[in-house]
Amino acid sequence: MDKSKLRTIFEYEFRRGTNAAQTARNINNVFGEDATIDLHLRQIGKVKKLEKWVPHELSALQKRHRVDVCLSLLNRSRNEPFLHRIVTCDEKWILYNNRKWKKVILSPGEVPRTIPKPTQDRGYCLVDNGRDSAL
Repeated sequence: MDKSKLRTIFEYEFRRGTNAAQTARNINNVFGEDATIDLHLRQIGKVKKLEKWVPHELSALQKRHRVDVCLSLLNRSRNEPFLHRIVTCDEKWILYNNRKWKKVILSPGEVPRTIPKPTQDRGYCLVDNGRDSAL
C-alpha cells in the first residue's frame, strides 16, 4: 500500500472522529492483517504509546465532601486524639489492578489521552496468617 494513500485514509478517519486504534483496525480489516501497515504507519511518523492513567475525575460536590470529611477528622483529632487507640495485627491488604493498557497510535510529540482511574477491574485481597480471602 502506498504511504500517501495510507496517510489520506488516516486523515479522513480522524476527521470523522475515529480514534487511531479503531482506524488501524479498520485498515487491517480492509487490507488484511499485515506488518507492512505498521511499517507504513511508522514511516509516516505515527508511534504507539500507552494511555496515561490519572486519578478519578471528581465532581465539585465530591471534592467539597472530601474536604469536609478531612476537616472533621482533623478537628476530632485535636479534640479527642484517637491514633493511640488503634490496634494492628498480622494482616495485610493488597491492591491488585487488572487493567488492560491499550496502545494508541500518535504523531511524535503528541500526548496520549488521559483516562480516569478504573474502579471495576481492581480489588483488594486480605492476607491473614497465610490464608487468602478476596473481596
